[in-house]
Amino acid sequence: MPSPIVRKIAQIIEVSPRTVERALNGELKDTRPTIVARNARIKQLAREMGYRPNAAARAVATGRFGCIALVVMPEQELLPARMLRRLCTGLHERLDSELKVTMLTDETFERAEVNVPKVLAELSVDGLLVSPGTALHERAVDLVEANDLPVVWINVQGVHDCVYPDEIEISQRVARDMLAAGCTRLAFAALEQSPSKHFSRQNRWDGFAGVAAEAGVACRVESVAIPFVEQLPQADDPRLRHWLDVLARPDRPDGVLCYGVSAAGAVLQAAATLGLELGRDLRVASFCTNRPHAIMGPMQVCEVPFAEMADAAVAMMAAKLERGGHAESCAVRYHDYGFWG
Repeated sequence: MPSPIVRKIAQIIEVSPRTVERALNGELKDTRPTIVARNARIKQLAREMGYRPNAAARAVATGRFGCIALVVMPEQELLPARMLRRLCTGLHERLDSELKVTMLTDETFERAEVNVPKVLAELSVDGLLVSPGTALHERAVDLVEANDLPVVWINVQGVHDCVYPDEIEISQRVARDMLAAGCTRLAFAALEQSPSKHFSRQNRWDGFAGVAAEAGVACRVESVAIPFVEQLPQADDPRLRHWLDVLARPDRPDGVLCYGVSAAGAVLQAAATLGLELGRDLRVASFCTNRPHAIMGPMQVCEVPFAEMADAAVAMMAAKLERGGHAESCAVRYHDYGFWG
């Protein structure tokens, strides 16, 4: 029996409930403009009314489930809302598909060779968007790639099937801007002594230091040996003590690129304590996942292009579903780079 939503749509469009069901399940192949427009109207009304198609019926009719899985790993932090919104919108508009989020937990990886393929096989989806977070779980790549579904890796740098932010290009832009403003001693502010497992740490440093080296300008890493945290520093914080020492030296940097707003908060707070004027005595730029709401002074912000990465991931998934095989990886340019504070 047709659902109440299907009957309501049929009444609005003035067709039979069976015609509405066939349109929603992808069974109508008629390419006449009037029929195509009618089907689009049916699907629009269904989305507005919160309709969810019968997955089994749809799969039989179209050969697809109409669903793409976003797979996250145990290390993954919360994904920005703007990325999730763009993924949902893009999949609806481009592939007429829904987004299903699933996590491969630590328990899944205890017997990874058995559990990971089992979890992926039970998803009933047409493709996988994989967001592993700051580090790829051991064996994750091989086990995910071994399945028969098309895969797109988000925020992972690789030769194919990856969508990631162009960290080198934006870091080069920041360095050139600082040099153009008269900076002669540059520093990269990080939080860990050991290199991060995520490619962004090395790429941001390489881009920033590379431009400095070409210009013959000194550039160094200033690290604080504490775990990465997003919270801004308090009075007794080792980050703040470190930057009070660095900025009090005669050879202090006059241009600082920060890996994240946590490091930036320490730099700005130390500068304010020492009476340094931002923009004249010190220029600060920082990467961030979201625009900071509590920063102690003006700085330039490089906001990670999560929404644009979502668009690129959807486009890559669409191409892989259509043509199969691997897709060339896409480095997404930072567009939101400007003054904040």
